[in-house]
Amino acid sequence: TKLTLGKIARFWQGNLSTLTSENGFTIDPINLGREESRYTNLVKGYESCNIYSKYYDIKDLEETDNDLLSQDLLQMLTVFKELKGHLMLDDKKGIEATIDFIINNGTFNELSEKAKSEKIFEIEKKRKLVLGKEETHSRNSVVKEEKAPYITKRDYAKEAIRNTEKGLQGEYLVINYERERLMKNTITKSYADKITHVSESGDGHGYDIISYDINPDASNEVIEIYIEVKTTTGNRDAPFYLSDNELNVARIKGELYKIYRVYDYNTAPKLKIIDNLFDETLEIKPINYIVKGVNQNDKHTKNQLPKNTL
Repeated sequence: TKLTLGKIARFWQGNLSTLTSENGFTIDPINLGREESRYTNLVKGYESCNIYSKYYDIKDLEETDNDLLSQDLLQMLTVFKELKGHLMLDDKKGIEATIDFIINNGTFNELSEKAKSEKIFEIEKKRKLVLGKEETHSRNSVVKEEKAPYITKRDYAKEAIRNTEKGLQGEYLVINYERERLMKNTITKSYADKITHVSESGDGHGYDIISYDINPDASNEVIEIYIEVKTTTGNRDAPFYLSDNELNVARIKGELYKIYRVYDYNTAPKLKIIDNLFDETLEIKPINYIVKGVNQNDKHTKNQLPKNTL
């Protein structure tokens, strides 16, 4: 019913941390145009079902507004990613289960924990993330994209949504990997359930996951590490992007900041861990930012032969 939909909308409005009233975005009821003669009263009541929106007057839009529309799309995708991260599963049954949970007055924290555990369980059944074997390449090698032999029209909206979903799934794989890693050591075992998926509450932290490791200066002490996950369908040498915020946080956190590169995502996902983003073997270009080239024999990257790849 319309009342039920309104309750669901208010639930998300009260809990999503990425919602902002800046740049014309709003959680207020939307104008469905029901006052105009061509609309019926059937839409009445749905105005309050809006979770998050922005109004554009098509008569005022010009070619110069393309950048603004792109920025707004990215903001909507950020909200979409957060909301999607709290769905119990990424399918019709998962959406229905989430709606039922909200209708029955479940809390946001309960939903988050339930969603996280069920998603990770589903991924565990299908995939296994392992440290990947790395081939020998020259120092500071640069991977270049080949030009397409023909021109196609790209659907940037669909592409952005796919990348958002892929990134989230890569983060779940890393969380599972980290839990298994911590469980193997008696010192870190009790920290396996304390891993925090911070990016589910927004992307402003500069990292996706807080995990734990043994302090290299004190073998009986456990310290926090900050993990930024970069997921690509390409091979381990494919460039990846960093934001200004991620780069700044990496500088602040120093050796506690790790890049977990999930690559070959669509086939047999593998992992490469970059301990030192600012090592000279990495090439960082200010494109916002693209990172290219890793010395395969560098001491700051960890490698291992793949075991079970699926």
